[in-house]
Order: sequence, then structure tokens, then C-alpha cells
Amino acid sequence: MSRLTKGPGSNPTLQQVARRAGVSIATASRVVTGAVPVSPDRRARVEEAIAELGYVPDERARDLRRATTTRTVGIMLPSLADPLAAEVFQRLHRALRREGATVMLHESHDSRDGERLAVDALLRAHARAAIVSAPHGLGVDSTHLLRRRDVRVVYFGDRPADVSQMSVGVDDHGGSRRLTEHLLKLGHRRIGYLAGRVDGSTGADRRDGYVSALRTAGIAADLELIAGQTTTAAAGHAAAGELLRLRERPTAILTAHPLLAAGALLAIRERGLRVPDEVSLASFFESDHIRYVSPPITCLDGIGEGTARAVLAALDHREPGRVDVPLTLAVRPSTGPPRVSR
Repeated sequence: MSRLTKGPGSNPTLQQVARRAGVSIATASRVVTGAVPVSPDRRARVEEAIAELGYVPDERARDLRRATTTRTVGIMLPSLADPLAAEVFQRLHRALRREGATVMLHESHDSRDGERLAVDALLRAHARAAIVSAPHGLGVDSTHLLRRRDVRVVYFGDRPADVSQMSVGVDDHGGSRRLTEHLLKLGHRRIGYLAGRVDGSTGADRRDGYVSALRTAGIAADLELIAGQTTTAAAGHAAAGELLRLRERPTAILTAHPLLAAGALLAIRERGLRVPDEVSLASFFESDHIRYVSPPITCLDGIGEGTARAVLAALDHREPGRVDVPLTLAVRPSTGPPRVSR
């Protein structure tokens, strides 16, 4: 193939590039923009056609498209069924809309396929920022595509493995340790723990904070008192039931998540036990699932609001690293001294 002779001020079109390469215009566009992966064979043909034709993307047109969409922000969550993710999304959505931004929401359902669909949609919309909650971080391909298009990414919740990414969260280890210490100071020595998922940094750190507080108090962690592998109200109900059936049941239960706390409270009441007279109950944070129950549940307060505020601040800064949201211990009537120490 020979290079086309260009006249003064002329420039081959993307349609000509696609025709020369024997691909669709959409495929040629993906190679030029890097929006989504293209097979090596098709990429090579398009790049060869670009070189032969002397094609140069119209940066003015691209800049115009970007100028009209620079306020588009994508939010990617595993699921809105998670109360903390839902609260953070609602707060972010209201704040970003007040600033005139267009907000796109995508649920990844903890799958790489769902993640790729979300990233593809964000890039097609020329989003300039993505706010991501993902227990295992984004995949290599998704991270590469977002960086190539200069999309600013801010994680919240679990820490991403890539330390060059901006992330916002809480001191999960310190927060869980603080709640456990509160129960220890009340006189509890058999403290059950409902862990939920521990495959991300959040779950693992909260469990380790509980164990660390016990160890500092001279108490060996009893695996019999650590229960639950999923983070649902049903799992909390089942796991708390297991603990309460032990010959020497716990005098207090700490949960890593409010859904677990909601299930645990039901299990406690089904057995005719009173909170906190016979079993104290605390949750790492609060959601509507336990916000209006009686008695009010001891927890760490303000996590959703603080996370949303810190994420918005991180969107304005490119410095990598982790920002931890301050934690406030809200001691409420659900925790008190064990009966034996009264």
C-alpha cells in the first residue's frame, strides 16, 4: 500500500482508516482512543493504516467533546445492597449534582465482566473521574485503560493493591480494636465476633483489630467465638445463633457490619435474651438496618458522611496515597457490663 498524497490542509478521515484496515469505524475509533481492548490483529491493521494514510486525530473535536463532559463522574460499586456503599453513593450523588456534574452509577457485582462493562460505559461517556469500591481493586486491563484516558480514579473502602492510586477509607483495624477495647473495659472477656467477608482489606483488618485488642488484654482469641463468612442479615442471624448455643456463650457480640448486627439482634431476641442485660451488642458502623432499633446500637459514627466528604476532596488532588476518615465512638444503650460483674 502507498501513502495517500494529502492536499493542503487535508487530513484522511477515520472512515478512510477503517476502510483501509478492513475494520468497522467503531473498531478504528477504539484503537485511536484506547477506549476498550481490541484484538492484536485488528489493532496492527488499524495502526498500519494510520501510518500509511498519515491520519492525525482531530484534537480540536476531541477537546470539544471533552469540554462538554468534563463534569461526568462515574461511581462503581459492587452492589447498592451494601448499606455503606449506598449511603456514600447518595451523599456523593447529591454533592456532585449540586456542582453541576453528571453522575453515572454502575454495579460491578464483584465480577471482572461487570467491571469491564462499567469501565467501557464510563469511557464512552468521556468521564473524567471514577469513584470505585472494589474488594479486590480494578483489574489490570481496566486500570490501564483508565490511566491511558487520564481518568482520575479514587477508591473508597478496601485498599487497592496499587499504592499509586488514591483511596479513602477508615482505620478498620484501629476502629475494630477500639470497639473491642470498649467491651473489655466494661468487663467482658468472652466477646463473640461476626466477621462477614474477609477477602478484602476491610474485613481482614476489622477481624485483626478485634484479635489484637484481645491479645493486648492478655486474652487469646478463641476461634469458637469468631463466626460468619458472608455479610448479610441472614448470615448474622445464623452466626449469632451458633455463638448463643455454645455451652459458655459470649457475654458480648461485636459485628463487622450493620447487616450482621441486625441478624444478631434477631437471634438474641428469639432466645429470650435481653440487650444489654444478658448480651451486649456493638456494630462497626451504622445503617438504617439498625439505626432505629431499641436499644440503640453502640458503633463508630459518621463513616458514610466522612467518606463521601473525603472522596470529594480527593477528586481535586492527584497525590497518591490513603486518606483515613476520623472515627467517633458512639456509646449507646446496647452495651453494658456483663451480668457477672454487676
